[in-house]
Amino acid sequence: MRFIETAELNDLIHKSLKLNKRRSVSALFSDIEKMELISLQNASLEHDVEFLHAVTSLLNVIISIIYHPHISNKTEEVVLRVEKVGSLGNDEFRQVLIDSKLWHRHGMEMIPEEVHYNQHIDEMCIYENKFVCLLIDMVDRELTKYSTFYVSKLPTYDSRSASLPKNEVGDLIITVDRLKRKIRFIKGTYFYKTISREKPISGRIKPTNILTKDRLYCHCYRFYRRFVCYEDVEAIKADLMLYYVLLILKAVKKRGFELSAGTDMSDDVLRLSGAHFSIELEIVANGAISMTVMPKGASAAKHLLRFSIDDVEENREQILGSYDSEESMSLWGLTALDAASVRVCASEKNLVRSWLESKLRLAKLEHRIYSIYCPVCRARAISESKGIYTCNECGSQYVFLDSKGDDVWFRKIRK
Repeated sequence: MRFIETAELNDLIHKSLKLNKRRSVSALFSDIEKMELISLQNASLEHDVEFLHAVTSLLNVIISIIYHPHISNKTEEVVLRVEKVGSLGNDEFRQVLIDSKLWHRHGMEMIPEEVHYNQHIDEMCIYENKFVCLLIDMVDRELTKYSTFYVSKLPTYDSRSASLPKNEVGDLIITVDRLKRKIRFIKGTYFYKTISREKPISGRIKPTNILTKDRLYCHCYRFYRRFVCYEDVEAIKADLMLYYVLLILKAVKKRGFELSAGTDMSDDVLRLSGAHFSIELEIVANGAISMTVMPKGASAAKHLLRFSIDDVEENREQILGSYDSEESMSLWGLTALDAASVRVCASEKNLVRSWLESKLRLAKLEHRIYSIYCPVCRARAISESKGIYTCNECGSQYVFLDSKGDDVWFRKIRK
């Protein structure tokens, strides 16, 4: 599944923006307004449409191969009873003459009961046909990922909806379903059933004469070379992080934050000041940044944001430090890792805006009510420690900035 079109991401980072990765984050913040950031989600959707179109052509080619596959003519010497053999060649007849075990007496005559025979076998399980079956299985797994992913993106109905909008996600799902039906047909053929029983090929695919010269097999090989590739996951994650850092810098600048007085432009920690908060942004690992929020009149909160190349973050690298919240952002969603899978799906800009707003949210709430009830989930499960109110039901945290007033800062919002 192409959750990220890596070519678009690489072009964005290294060409369109002409970024030098050794530049400090402070220097990037100063130049951020000059940078045009494309939507990787739109690029990914366009790439998926192209990919499914290519799969449609590929499956039609594979069906043609199934009806007329390349085969290997193999000759195997066997011993058969005389009545099962139509005729013998000269070499086979000489083999019978010199093999005394085949001859038996019948009255006055010696007659061979069995003969040596060169049996010609059409062998379909050749390397190139195994490659075609490998490609079928790979495409099938990819289509399953597409189906699961895009079904999760379908709009759902609630009581406030008069109707659900039409979108290209529905078109993609219909296309994937049609291709999955064609895959099921292919897997039911004699060709696939016969070859899939053999030991599959593994390792790097060898460009044999058939794969490079035969028109049909060459189409399959070109598809494999173009769409099936093994990317440097860590490099992609680093580029995705930089892409989102740029979006975050744009968002905080739009909120009125400016470089703090006395900022060292060569410093890797970005220190910004705003009307109500000071914040610090820092890259703490390959694929993760931290943001420290320091409001006026309250203790700071520290947040960790990881970046993932898909929607599932597994085996997370341990990062030193204590954080008040931990979240993972992929191209398509924002997931809270310190709660029961709180998840937001939106455009890249809205994901960044949602993350920032959840850390910089100010509100006016009645102290006498919301020191007892959670303003997020209404639960009467509030505990207080050092001026920080925590909901033991949903995990949200907030602070009354003035002990005698109703101004509240949400350190963390969990729904």
